[in-house]
Amino acid sequence: MRKRCRIISTLLVVCLLSLVCACGADIEKTDSAAEEEVTYNLPLLLPVSGEISNLGEDALWAAEYAVDEINASGGIQGIPVKIELYDSQNSESQVKKYAKEIAETNRFFIGPIDSVGTAAEAEIISDTGTPNIAAYSFETLRLQAAPYGISYMSDSTDDELEAVREWKELNPDIEKVAIVVTKGETAQIETSEALKAYLNELNMSAEAVVEMDLTENGGMNAVAEALNAKVDGYVVLARSEEYVKFVSEIRKRGVTEGRRVTASFASNDYNMFRQNRTVMEGTYIWNKFDVGYQGEEWQKLLQAYRNDHDGQDPSTNITPDIYNAVYAWKQCMEELALGPKPDDLKTEKEKIAEWFSASPVINAIQGDYQWLNGNKKGQFYYFQIDENGVPRSLN
Repeated sequence: MRKRCRIISTLLVVCLLSLVCACGADIEKTDSAAEEEVTYNLPLLLPVSGEISNLGEDALWAAEYAVDEINASGGIQGIPVKIELYDSQNSESQVKKYAKEIAETNRFFIGPIDSVGTAAEAEIISDTGTPNIAAYSFETLRLQAAPYGISYMSDSTDDELEAVREWKELNPDIEKVAIVVTKGETAQIETSEALKAYLNELNMSAEAVVEMDLTENGGMNAVAEALNAKVDGYVVLARSEEYVKFVSEIRKRGVTEGRRVTASFASNDYNMFRQNRTVMEGTYIWNKFDVGYQGEEWQKLLQAYRNDHDGQDPSTNITPDIYNAVYAWKQCMEELALGPKPDDLKTEKEKIAEWFSASPVINAIQGDYQWLNGNKKGQFYYFQIDENGVPRSLN
């Protein structure tokens, strides 16, 4: 009897051990499966901390919104997309560090969203042959990174010229102008040189290029210089704080008609316009997107943005443009039939660069656009600010 009990006990122990081992094997398999989850990885190099973190956060929000949509509809070729975020911290050294790191194992990435960060990585992009959508919105940067630098937004200089042409058509009596730039902003100064030449084609002339710095007598030195130029119109390329300050001060000094001022997309700040609606009324401004665009997909995105930002609207083109960039990357992966992991990193980088150098026409969230040699040919919107501080589209 005792022998039989010992045999039964032994069998029970063996059974229990077998169960434990089986469970352990299952756990091991589950962990292994989790580790081997296959995804399309999308690296983002964005300033989510630092001086322009608000712009980086908008770019990240737009990318996450697009990726959530893509994954909800089945991913890319049935495989989900995963974002890999690198914080550039608005630091040139961080941009260079991460650009090199990303290029070692990835065939494509998005960011930075600012011209300073993009300039910092341009040489790395060229040396490593890594296609990259970033702020290559000026020809000099695109040439430096060619053929791998792809701009998420249209060429800013071309758009500035178009804006001035529309301004002149609306106000044929304006002939002499002063151009206002942010002091030390190389891109704006380069654009002012192109504008000076173009104004002659419109029977206009640039009487002065004024560099504005709010730390120098509150910007009043620039205001005085512009007024002393004795012009009948002002082209402002400067940032929003400088723009509103400049218009406010020249209004106080006799420039009563808002139509005499046209500004760049760099000057956009809808909240500031509303707060200073009396000052801004009648002035013009161009932008690379229209917050009031009526397309269904844009309206869905706009509502989602408002829900996540206490009812605020996006104030820059970064939101629609980064959203578009994610979908363009998806389309590229699908059309080139590239899998989630590179088989031949160098060859696949070249294929992606070729695709973006002469992309198909892409139907995006605010109309069609196309890339040609990294230059985005797409949306342009011209507005006049109404009595409520709201930009009303003239397109």
